[in-house]
Amino acid sequence: MTAARLFLWIFSARRALLGALLSLAVGVAACELAIPWLLQEAVDVALGHGDPSSLNRIGGMMIAVICGLYVVHCLLLRVEARVLYEGIFRLRQRLYTHLLSQPLAFFSRKRTGELVHRVVSDTSVFEDNAVYLFSDLPFELLTGAGVVTLMALTDVRLAVIVVFFLMVASLVSAYVGRPLPTLRKSLQTVGAAFTARLQEALSGIRTVKSFGRERHEIARLDEENRRFLDLDLKEGRVEAFLLPVFDLMELLGVVLVVWYGAHLMIENRITAGGLVAFLAYMEILAGPVSRADSYYRHFQHCRAVSERLASFLSESEVLPARPAPMLPAGAAMEPSSIIFDQVSLTYPGSERPAIDRVSLAIRPGEMVAIVGRNGAGKSTLMDLLLRFYDPTSGRIVIGGSDLRTWDVDQWRETVGIMTQEVFLFHATIEENIAYGRLVASAAEIEACSLEAGLGGLLKRLPVGLQTVVGDRGNRLSGGERQRIALARLFLKNPKVLILDEPTTHLDGEALRDVAQTMVRLSAGRTTFLIAHRPEIICLASRVVLLDNGRVVAEGTHEALFASEPLYASLLASWARDRTRRKREGGEVAGAGVA
Repeated sequence: MTAARLFLWIFSARRALLGALLSLAVGVAACELAIPWLLQEAVDVALGHGDPSSLNRIGGMMIAVICGLYVVHCLLLRVEARVLYEGIFRLRQRLYTHLLSQPLAFFSRKRTGELVHRVVSDTSVFEDNAVYLFSDLPFELLTGAGVVTLMALTDVRLAVIVVFFLMVASLVSAYVGRPLPTLRKSLQTVGAAFTARLQEALSGIRTVKSFGRERHEIARLDEENRRFLDLDLKEGRVEAFLLPVFDLMELLGVVLVVWYGAHLMIENRITAGGLVAFLAYMEILAGPVSRADSYYRHFQHCRAVSERLASFLSESEVLPARPAPMLPAGAAMEPSSIIFDQVSLTYPGSERPAIDRVSLAIRPGEMVAIVGRNGAGKSTLMDLLLRFYDPTSGRIVIGGSDLRTWDVDQWRETVGIMTQEVFLFHATIEENIAYGRLVASAAEIEACSLEAGLGGLLKRLPVGLQTVVGDRGNRLSGGERQRIALARLFLKNPKVLILDEPTTHLDGEALRDVAQTMVRLSAGRTTFLIAHRPEIICLASRVVLLDNGRVVAEGTHEALFASEPLYASLLASWARDRTRRKREGGEVAGAGVA
């Protein structure tokens, strides 16, 4: 999509409103232009070129025109506001819809701050500049065309002088303002980088504080801020040449029109009323002309942002779907076998496959533990199962059908996932649990919260489920966040479970409670359990050992511990790390809300 097409798309949704906008602009222009004509009639009558009794009629007509101008102008501004803000609404809606529709691979290559900047800041810049173009420009263009026409009818020679100065001013402004679009585009790019860096520093504020790197982060932000300053100064230098041009042209035009018009009056080639009307037309024209440089700058700003947003909207990725029949609506409601058939995945830009010819068969209702060192491919395998990515080769078969033939939304409704870093929204406990099934009743949410072991916590909280958990759930302990995630899964009632290191940060009683809840949750569900603690791994009926993206062994926990040195070595290493973290106070006990 080009910038021009995007601009037209934004403001062309309500064509009836655009028609009304044009009609009202014509009405405003007509009222504006009627006043100098009536003024000419009044002056000529006063100087003896008409019936003196008509002065009262002319004065009444001028008052009526002024009142009509007020009413029509008010209506014009209301319609303009509706066209503008409905267009901005459509733009924002299209941007965040486009953004949230992208697959996970898109976000792995983009910085969150830059994406947020495009949806929020770029749209705001577009709105701030478009409002000036829509607030006055439509009727000022019509008024300007009407003024020039009436000037030509009054006296062609005087009109030529005015048009000549307008053309000179326009050419000079266009030449001087050439760098502005590039500067505005660069400013938006720098703004996106600054937003991304600031958001990164704020998101990692605990790390920044822990390492005492505040000055380092400030220096990095200063570097981006300095780029802002350099571009702003360049823009200021351009505008310093651009802004005085129209003021100068207007003054020269008035001087020449009065000088030449006085000669025409002496020669009786124009009446005094005609010269007064001409000067009134010039006064009306002075407004649009003096603001032309401003409109030009706003237009260039809108164009630069439109190009940036159009480029962003053209960045689109979709997961390919094979042309196959849709599965029946009820297919996702029953446990099915899951088969990884020679599945491989190589990330773009990487030479080594993250998953290399993995073949696994999981029976309906079976719990399988996926074990391996960091980078072995455990989470990548689950990302493939969720269809965040498609395999480079091989296939994943669900209930006899290739996963790529499933509707993505239908499949993900069937799967529930819980990770070691539970994400909670800045909302109430009830809202966070309801994220598992948005149409759930309050009674269902409460029942699932009790099933997940949140009863004690809710009793301690004055407002129970209506307690706001804070940003990312920072008012809760690790164990409490995990229980909310479990309650969310109980409510969703998935047929396939993915538990990705759900107890990494837990120990003691919190670990035992969460483990018992996980056992209840996984009953009758096909479950993938990524874990490294023996007491959690033992919950699974089968253990699959991954290394370098390949399955190196599978069997029971006891069998692998006795026969696989790598498996025994991993368990011993994890035990040592856990002991060290406990000595350093790194484990999360998971006791109550602060």
